[in-house]
Amino acid sequence: MPCGWPEYGIPPLAPYTNPDLEVHLAKSFVDAIVQAIKFRFDGLEDMEIKKLKVSYTFNKKVKFHFNFKQLKATASLLNTDTFVDLMKELGLSVRYEGSGPMEFALENLSLQGQFKYKMPFIFGSIKIYKFECVVTLGGVRSNIGGILGNGKINEMINDEIDYLIPALINGNQKKISDIIEQVIVPRVNAMMKGKKIWSMLGMLASSNKKCVPTPAPFLE
Repeated sequence: MPCGWPEYGIPPLAPYTNPDLEVHLAKSFVDAIVQAIKFRFDGLEDMEIKKLKVSYTFNKKVKFHFNFKQLKATASLLNTDTFVDLMKELGLSVRYEGSGPMEFALENLSLQGQFKYKMPFIFGSIKIYKFECVVTLGGVRSNIGGILGNGKINEMINDEIDYLIPALINGNQKKISDIIEQVIVPRVNAMMKGKKIWSMLGMLASSNKKCVPTPAPFLE
C-alpha cells in the first residue's frame, strides 16, 4: 500500500495524500463544494484480517472479515460552500460558507461478508458477483472547524456528527451492501478485465513487499 499499484491506476494509500482535494456533492436537497488543503488519510495499512476463506470448489466463494481500528482524515484547511434546500417553497433554505482545520476519524470499522466469483482458467477474466457485506462502525471522532463559525454551534454540530454517522451506518446495512455491489463491484470487475485470479493474488502479495515511497512535499 505505501507505493500503491500504478499498473492498476491505484495511488499510494499508506498514507493517501492530496495537496488540494476538491469534492462536489450534489445529492437531493444538498449541494456542496468541499476543498481540503494538504489532505491526508491514514489507517488502511493497519487493516486486520480476521477471516479470509477462499473456496475453489464448484461453488466458488470468498468469505471475509476485515477490521480497521482507526481510519483518520486530516487537512490543514477545509473550505466548504454548501447550499441546503429542504423546502424552497416554504423558505427553508440556507447557504453557508465555512473554513477551518479538519480532523475526522472512523473507529473500529468492520466489513464482514462474502461474494462469489467466476474464474476461467483458459479464456476470460475473473469476475465477482452476489456481493454481501455487513458494515459496522464502533464510533466517530469529528473535529471539523469552521462549520457555522468556531464556537459552541460548531462544537454542537461535531457532537451531532459523532452520533449520527454510526447510527446511519449501523442502521442501513442492506442499503450499504447494495451500494457496494452496484458501485464498487463493477469497478473491481473492470479493473480485473483480462486478468486471472493469480493476478489478484499477486497484487495482494506485492502489498507486503518493502517499498520506500516518495513522500508528499507537504509531509516532509
